Amino acid sequence: MSELTFEDYLRNLRDHPDEGVRANAAWRLGRTRDHRCLAALLAAASDPSPAVRARVMEALGSRREPEVTPAIAQGLHDADPDVRAMAARAAALMAATELTPHLFDLLADPSERVVEEAIQALAYSDHPEVGPRLIALLRAQADNDTLCYFLRQALKHRGGAATLEVVLVTLSDAATPPAVCCDLLEVLAHMRPSDAAAHAAVDALTAHPDEAVRQMAEWARTQL
Repeated sequence: MSELTFEDYLRNLRDHPDEGVRANAAWRLGRTRDHRCLAALLAAASDPSPAVRARVMEALGSRREPEVTPAIAQGLHDADPDVRAMAARAAALMAATELTPHLFDLLADPSERVVEEAIQALAYSDHPEVGPRLIALLRAQADNDTLCYFLRQALKHRGGAATLEVVLVTLSDAATPPAVCCDLLEVLAHMRPSDAAAHAAVDALTAHPDEAVRQMAEWARTQL
C-alpha cells in the first residue's frame, strides 16, 4: 500500500467516517508542523469524537500561531477528561500565561490525571498566583502522595519571590500538617534562598514536635 500524502491526511481529518482514522490523521499532521494543516486542526478541535479532539490538542501543543491559544482553552474545558489532560499538556508546551486561569480551574478537576497535567503546566506559567495556588493545593491534598510529588516538582521549577513568601508563611504556621512542612522544606532547600527569614524558618523547625519535620529541617539547613 502506498504511503499516504499530506493531502490524504487532511482529507481524512476532515471527512473520514472512522474516528480512529481521523485521530491518526490529527496526530500525523501535528508531527509535520506544516502551517497548511492549522485550519483543519482548529476545525477538528470540535470533532464529535473525544479521541480525535485529544489528538488535536496534542498536535496544537507544538504550534505557536496566536489562534491556537483559544483552541487550547476550549480543550481545557472539554467534557472529556482525556481531552482536558492533553490540552493541559499542550498548555505546558506553549507556556502561555494567558491560559493560567483555565489551568487554575483544572486544579479542582474530578480526574486526578487532569489535575496532574494542570500542575505540570502551571510550573511553566509566569502568573504570580501560581506558587500560592499550588501550595494551597499541597495543604488540601497532604495525604495524596502522587499529587504531592507533582506539586513539589512544580514548586521547585516555579520558584520566585511570591512562592518563597508563601512557603515561609506556611512553614511558620503551627497548623500546617507535618507532611506539608516536609514537602515545603524540600522545596525551600531546592530554591536555596539567601535571606535571613528562610534560614530562621528552617532553624525554627529543627525543634518541631514531629520527628520527620525535625530531620527534614536539619537536612534543609545543610542545603541553604
